Amino acid sequence: MAKIQISILLVESESKTAEDDSAELIAQGYNVLSAQSGEHALQAMEKNHDIDLILMELNGESIMTAPLLIQKKELPLLFRTDGTDRDLLEKTVSLLSFGYIARSGITPLVISTIESALRNFRITSEKIENLESDAELLKLFLEFNPSYVFFKDHEIKTLKLSHNYEKMLGMPIDHLLGKTMFELFPSDLAKSMDADDKGILERGIPFEKEEELNDHFYSTIKFPLKRRNGQSLLAGFSIDITRRVQAEKKLLQEIEEHKSVKEQLISLRQHLADIINSMPSMLIAVDMEGFVTDWNIQAAENTGISLESAMGQSLETLLPRFSREMKLVDRAIAINQEQAIHKKSYQKDSQVYFEDITIYPLLNGGRKGAVIRVDNVTEKVQMEEMMVQSEKMLSLGGLAAGMAHEINNPLAGMIQTADVLSGRLWEKINLPANRKAAEEVGLDLTILKTYMEHRKIPEMLETLTISGIRIAEIVNNMLSFAKKSKREVRPGNLNTLLDATLKLAESDYNLKKQYDFKQIAIVKEYDESLPKIMLDSPKIQQVLLNLFRNGSQAMIDGNTESPTLIIRTKLDNKRHMAVVEIEDNGPGMTEDVKARIFEPFFTTKPVGEGTGLGLSVSYFIITESHHGEMTVESRPDHGTKFIISLPMESD
Repeated sequence: MAKIQISILLVESESKTAEDDSAELIAQGYNVLSAQSGEHALQAMEKNHDIDLILMELNGESIMTAPLLIQKKELPLLFRTDGTDRDLLEKTVSLLSFGYIARSGITPLVISTIESALRNFRITSEKIENLESDAELLKLFLEFNPSYVFFKDHEIKTLKLSHNYEKMLGMPIDHLLGKTMFELFPSDLAKSMDADDKGILERGIPFEKEEELNDHFYSTIKFPLKRRNGQSLLAGFSIDITRRVQAEKKLLQEIEEHKSVKEQLISLRQHLADIINSMPSMLIAVDMEGFVTDWNIQAAENTGISLESAMGQSLETLLPRFSREMKLVDRAIAINQEQAIHKKSYQKDSQVYFEDITIYPLLNGGRKGAVIRVDNVTEKVQMEEMMVQSEKMLSLGGLAAGMAHEINNPLAGMIQTADVLSGRLWEKINLPANRKAAEEVGLDLTILKTYMEHRKIPEMLETLTISGIRIAEIVNNMLSFAKKSKREVRPGNLNTLLDATLKLAESDYNLKKQYDFKQIAIVKEYDESLPKIMLDSPKIQQVLLNLFRNGSQAMIDGNTESPTLIIRTKLDNKRHMAVVEIEDNGPGMTEDVKARIFEPFFTTKPVGEGTGLGLSVSYFIITESHHGEMTVESRPDHGTKFIISLPMESD
């Protein structure tokens, strides 16, 4: 057990560490003084002369102040270190340190080291007392110190040098004393040394630097000294760190080589990842047990499951729709042969989707697994179905065109007959031929005319004629609209085309829903000064008819009060475009629907009532075929407005 009269100065920057270690030292029977830094330690030394040992945290500041502490009073000094900074450990070799202790608590080993340092210091003190003078001590210090120790006067000339300078500079010590740096070292190094030394003497601050001489590297610490007469001196020491520097250079070279190889591997891995993630297919890698080992971006986007969440999870748990396919995964791995399923259907958010699934066996570093490729072929399947439907519609279209031609013949006879009846029974009843025929059968034409007026037969005949003419116009419009022809761009009047399309739309009637386009109020706001522009009229008519039908059906289905279509044409002189606006007062659209309204196969209509191609085809006709623009403005309960802009110039 230590004696109570032994006092220890604990120099520690961390207050908690200082507090804990002080308490432990006091418990061991020591008297403890604490200081947060070397400067505070110097102040403590000034106030208290009964300090027997210094425990000092090893850092750059302590290296500078330790010699000054020892200079105040010759004491044993132990550095506290975690052993990580080898540079600082090397720099303390020439200091009056009695060893190192761990900076992690006061252990029995630490107490033993303190006791050993006190004993060694007493022994050292006794030896020093036996030396004849301080000069003898200094001589021994300079002769046996492994560091390169030096003392310089205020003119930066050498006063004392350790004996190892003889080997460094190749001259006896006597020839090295009293020399300037320019007389001992190469000019560039001497110039740097001289400037550093003068700066230290002027500022009175210690200095540390690494220097190179004759292919050797030295770490040098210099600090100012004051003689009793007030004259400034310079002292310091240099440690040969060549082996450390060479080791560091080699280590740095190895690190750079390793870094280069690592960067190449990272770059290659990133390149492969970019290839995998750029594919439009879902790519999922699984091991033999069906646990996910890779998951590309497309898989994350399609499933809403991130790579981090998917890794290491069972594929059956993540995507239950793949449960049946796990047998094919096992088969692909077992027989090392590709497996595939085509046009597999599944339902999501009330929508039916189709996908092709291909399973590839995989051997990865001796471990078996599989890569599952999933391609969304919904559009392809739908397109195939649409092509089949289109073939049917082409056949029906041909049939309808033939029927229209067949209707025209009896229709012409009906109109002509109605016109003849009107002439013989009403409009031209007083013609001689009519009178003669009436007299021959004993018919009074005046009574006949009165009867016809009473029964409103003239109005019926007029209605019959008008209806027949209207049927003829509808048939002609149908023939013009259905006629299959190449794209022909000709000058056309938008106002006239709108009117023709409205007449065609008036024949639109849905018996099941009791939907009739004639129930819609039409408001025309035409710009009559609108010039003719280059149009493929049948295609533009297709777009307009689709918009009329969509708007009117939306208003009827939404039970809109006073359903109204506002059709507006105008010129946009700034963009040199003709603009058509088709606006309804129907239920409008949500932002989600509006964002997808031009997507192929997207429809808000019930299954079986819409293909989802009408607006996408319309958008294509306007933007691609006519180099125009097609946009939509809509809010829920505030109606919808489609805006078509067509260039005034020919394409």
